[in-house]
Amino acid sequence: MSPSALSALEHIETALCSVKRMYAVGQATVKVHGRSRHWSLDCTNPESIQPIVRELPKGVTRLWAPIPTHATGHVAPTQAFSAECTIADVRVMGKVHADGCVIPKGDAFAVLSADCHTLVAYDTDNTVLIAAHAARDSVLDRKLIENRLGSRTPPGIVDAVMDEMRERNISPEDVHMHLVCGIRSGFSHLPHHRKYGAYNRALIAFARQFDAVVDEEDGAIDMVQLITGYAHSSYGVPRRNVSCDGIDTATDTDDNGKPLWASHRHGAPGERNLVIVHHRS
Repeated sequence: MSPSALSALEHIETALCSVKRMYAVGQATVKVHGRSRHWSLDCTNPESIQPIVRELPKGVTRLWAPIPTHATGHVAPTQAFSAECTIADVRVMGKVHADGCVIPKGDAFAVLSADCHTLVAYDTDNTVLIAAHAARDSVLDRKLIENRLGSRTPPGIVDAVMDEMRERNISPEDVHMHLVCGIRSGFSHLPHHRKYGAYNRALIAFARQFDAVVDEEDGAIDMVQLITGYAHSSYGVPRRNVSCDGIDTATDTDDNGKPLWASHRHGAPGERNLVIVHHRS
């Protein structure tokens, strides 16, 4: 689904191989910034976070920033967070290794990424809003894919989101998921890779259940299709309730052919996209 089909709030700016996109999904305003090396969520250096704080909507006083580097597949409870620093009257809530959190009304969530989607989940009545880092290893439990013991609970971020919805008595038919700024093309998992071949073959077989394998030869999978199929088959979320913003971090370019988004498939190490999700009051 294209961003223009999502909301009249959409605004796009493109300059110097960087792009800014803003649009509304449910009760959230999503703001995405493309290639840049200055984004930082390092609370040990509060000054480095100032550029992100300046991008927050007026009136936001709390920014939720779980640490997703371990791809835990968890939605952290609000009480697990604590204020790490305060910048321009905005408290940055962190100190939690998790992929996502429930965003209170009026607050915002931020994550840095290169190729990994951000998942925004909400219900039809807009009573709850969840944002999460939705990397492959956040969505999928490697041990479960390989039929090994010791898999985590819940298995992944989609499961964690649905657990949160169930606790609030929200039926799957009323759950909406929107995927932001991620890779759609060339997400390859070579079946005969010297080191990862066994896992890649198991992953391809798993993705095949959801028609999410787009190239059998190089094992390319489409995470949007995989998440859509998994949410539908495992929990009954209607396929029509899962959307994406149409960004492909691997292939989107400007008029001169230069990449618009940070991606591990191109660009300099350390480049990241910034995703901000604001829960409008």
